[in-house]
Amino acid sequence: MVEKYWEKTRNIVRKAEKSGIKIEIAEQNEKLAEGIWKIYNETTIREKRAFPHYGTPLNAVKEGVLSSQNCTFIGA
Repeated sequence: MVEKYWEKTRNIVRKAEKSGIKIEIAEQNEKLAEGIWKIYNETTIREKRAFPHYGTPLNAVKEGVLSSQNCTFIGA
């Protein structure tokens, strides 16, 4: 049987919660955009390849996050 992507995600979330990690739906605001921007700019290389989002300006990330209408952001 092929596992559906949402089943795998659900299992990962449950395992994280058992480890004491708090998971909740994040509100789309400037604080979320700034957090994403900081993660983008941690390092130039991810998984032995150049990370395409490295160096993205904060304004571009804010615009992308705040204009996302049909997206749900989950924070841990």
